[in-house]
Amino acid sequence: MDNIFKRSTPEAQGIPSKAVERFIRTLEKQELAVNSFLLFKNNSLVFEGYYKPFGAGDLHRMFSITKSFVSAAVGVLYGRRQIDIDSPVIAYFGEYDNEKTTDMARRVTVRNMLRMETQFFNASFAHTPYEDPLEAFFYASPEKTPGTVFTYGDPAAYVLCTLVERLTGKDMLDFLRDEFLRELGFSENAYCMKDSFGRTLAGSGLMAAPMDVAIFIHIFLNEGCLGGRQLIPHDYAREAVSKQTDTWVKGAIRAERNGYGYFFWRLKNNGYMCYGLGGQVGAVFPDKGIAAVVTADTFEHKNGVDPIVDALYELYEAVQTEPLPEGVSSLEKPRTSLAVKPLENDVVPEPFEVTYAVRANKYGITGVTVHVEKDEGRLHIESDEGGCDLPFGIGCYKEGRIPFSSHKCYASAYVRDKRYTAVKAYSADEELSPVFIQMSVGEDGCGTMLTRTFSLSVFRQFNTAYIIE
Repeated sequence: MDNIFKRSTPEAQGIPSKAVERFIRTLEKQELAVNSFLLFKNNSLVFEGYYKPFGAGDLHRMFSITKSFVSAAVGVLYGRRQIDIDSPVIAYFGEYDNEKTTDMARRVTVRNMLRMETQFFNASFAHTPYEDPLEAFFYASPEKTPGTVFTYGDPAAYVLCTLVERLTGKDMLDFLRDEFLRELGFSENAYCMKDSFGRTLAGSGLMAAPMDVAIFIHIFLNEGCLGGRQLIPHDYAREAVSKQTDTWVKGAIRAERNGYGYFFWRLKNNGYMCYGLGGQVGAVFPDKGIAAVVTADTFEHKNGVDPIVDALYELYEAVQTEPLPEGVSSLEKPRTSLAVKPLENDVVPEPFEVTYAVRANKYGITGVTVHVEKDEGRLHIESDEGGCDLPFGIGCYKEGRIPFSSHKCYASAYVRDKRYTAVKAYSADEELSPVFIQMSVGEDGCGTMLTRTFSLSVFRQFNTAYIIE
């Protein structure tokens, strides 16, 4: 990282420290679970903050930021004339060109794909009768004419990533790592998740650190050049982040209604971003040389990325062209005090342990024990298949595993007394989704354990209610 980024103060780059602090406080007031915030100007790192319990080296599920990496890989191969972006995609997938291939599948070009102007309206292949996504892309009934209107989804990135991996003989991320990411300081332990066919989850599978995203977006801020050499052709890098198509009909939230490039979203103020589900953002405002990275868990907030982008717009307006006078920095305290807000306790609970039976249910959960001592505790859930513990902090977070899974999490709890406990656990690996558990028991010893999650496929035990007694 140090070979491409200088370290600087905000004022030296024309950014008031108060504006940076205001960005941080704005998101805190909206109770967004931000995990990291990195701010750059003119290739200089002016603020780097990680919200406890998260750290600089933690890998985050970047979701759709993965698509932008696919675009970069296509750009490299475009520069080598291995991919013609105006050629039909079927030209590279000859084995799928047969009597089952639809007319629109033969018509769609690589450029159409990069612009999200495919033959499909739906965001995934789930609605088709095909299990193999490649078969679905070429054989499923078309829903619109390619190259006409934008509709966002994973199919385009999936097919183009598969093309990259066919042409290079490498996984997409490994290809980019060997080409230039490694020499730029990209994390060696970063990786992309795979699907059941062994192919890269090109729409959502990138696991990377915040600084990795910063390195990546600076390649495009510098028009394909970083570390002293041209990594992606200049013309492709410019086109990729320029407005290629309108999104005002299918943009689901305000931040998505400014247009789209080649797997990049356009922003106001001539900006652009790669961003992923849950508040993962890599934003660039080239007119002022600004780049910012935010990782977060906004699943609790509808349109969670809009507040992040709005706060970035406000920060953008405060940035000056010339350096500002150096004063006493107001940022050291915010930097060291950054933390994901735990559940608040208005009383300090006395230590206790209580066990309840759980009525028969489809998930086989048979009992639950709450153990509390001082500023921490443990939720033990018993099932037909055995027991598991979820450690939690009181006024802080404790690391553990989501029950009935191997997924790492950080959990905090509000404990009123033996009859009421609420736990929030943030998953902190490939399955980025919080799990909520609320237990409330009446004086007669009967009550309910209410659970909720946004990941119904993995944490399915935690989206229902259980009778406890």
